[in-house]
Amino acid sequence: MKRIYQFLLSFLFLTSGVIAAMDQGQALMTAISNSDITQVQNSLKNPTIDAYAKIGTQTPLELAHEVATAQQDNKNALDIKRAIVDYLFSKVAIYRKFIAAPIDEMTDVINQMSTCTDVVPFIKNLLVICAKIDNMGEYIDTLIHYTLPKSQLIVFPNDLLRDCPTLLPDLIDHHPNGKDLALFGDIESSTLPEWVTWCLDHGAPVNGTNTIGFTPLILAVRGSGSANSDGYIAIVKILLGRGAKANQVSKGETPITLIEKKCAQENSQINQEIRARLKGEPIPTFPPPLGIPATGVAPVSTSGSNPPPVTDTSFTTSISKLFTSYKTWAALACMYLGVKCYKRVTSGYAAKYEKNVIVNEAGTDISVTDENKNTTDIHTGEDNVLDLPKFAGLLTVEFQDTSKNTSKDLVIDLDRYADDDYHMNIIIRPTRWFERFFVRSPLYYSVTWKRKATPQEAE
Repeated sequence: MKRIYQFLLSFLFLTSGVIAAMDQGQALMTAISNSDITQVQNSLKNPTIDAYAKIGTQTPLELAHEVATAQQDNKNALDIKRAIVDYLFSKVAIYRKFIAAPIDEMTDVINQMSTCTDVVPFIKNLLVICAKIDNMGEYIDTLIHYTLPKSQLIVFPNDLLRDCPTLLPDLIDHHPNGKDLALFGDIESSTLPEWVTWCLDHGAPVNGTNTIGFTPLILAVRGSGSANSDGYIAIVKILLGRGAKANQVSKGETPITLIEKKCAQENSQINQEIRARLKGEPIPTFPPPLGIPATGVAPVSTSGSNPPPVTDTSFTTSISKLFTSYKTWAALACMYLGVKCYKRVTSGYAAKYEKNVIVNEAGTDISVTDENKNTTDIHTGEDNVLDLPKFAGLLTVEFQDTSKNTSKDLVIDLDRYADDDYHMNIIIRPTRWFERFFVRSPLYYSVTWKRKATPQEAE
């Protein structure tokens, strides 16, 4: 019976929400028709409003464009159109609709934008966002090769991407290269080289860095990210031909020092050629692969009596291959870092202080606010420790200098750790760059504890 009540209540709330959204949508359309800029701005703040979809026979953008075209002297009508375009950029099209939407839905929105406003910056912003996300290759390809209905090609200016320093490194980092046949003197026109060339043609900085600090060239030299993997030689050729700097430092390393390390670990033909190109040396020549003569024609066997190759399948050999494989050590390293990050967040170590305190080890001042709105700043240096008993309930921690970490707040539930038998230390630390791959949290804190000494009774 209880579940039936819960279902009925959920259905009632859902129905009420749908009806409210429809009413808000009609109110938005009425405000656009009346050029009521205040009502439009208030409606767009409502999370139930979907300014991307049609409300009746038109979308809000289409109606705003129609009103602004008919009333070109009406400043409110023009401001309303700009407000809805900004809304599509920042809320609907980018974050809610496109990342999980099918390609044809993205195309529909771009078509809608192209009939009502300049679609070029819209495509540019989407391209920068999709480059930062894995498995968005189909979207990127659609954006780069997008054409309007009736085969009208969009004209992208040559300097379109000049203010997008993260675009190239994000593309190379999140979208691996296809087959690279440079080993045989050929460069296959795989998707990533085509994208990189297009971005360079439209002004993308060849020596820009992503948010972590890597340049496109050092990411192309790194390849798939493994120490033993080959680099993307096709991308290296393109970048060097467009002025990429082989000695530019990224995270304390240059493309040349990185390729030297890779060649020392596994001196493959591709890595040898990348090293020669980075250092401006003659490109080495390599013999054809085993079994393929210089003419490029595989030999024809005239005898069927050749014995098959003997493969050593002994237990010792299998164990040896396991521990000499770079994949094994990479997996162990990932497990080690994962455990370290988990301990960093969940702690479990002995308390550092003999009382209940909150410790600022973040490298910048932080503000701490509890449920009763008691706010205290905790500084760095010697006065970075504050007693906890003055706080109650949920603690909200905010970094004063967001360049040290993030602008998002951290919320700590003190009741979760309440225990009269322990000293509790809450230690706030910044995010180290490699931990972002293992722990999805904007800030880090650890709770350490130590059992309090039992008072001795007088004899």
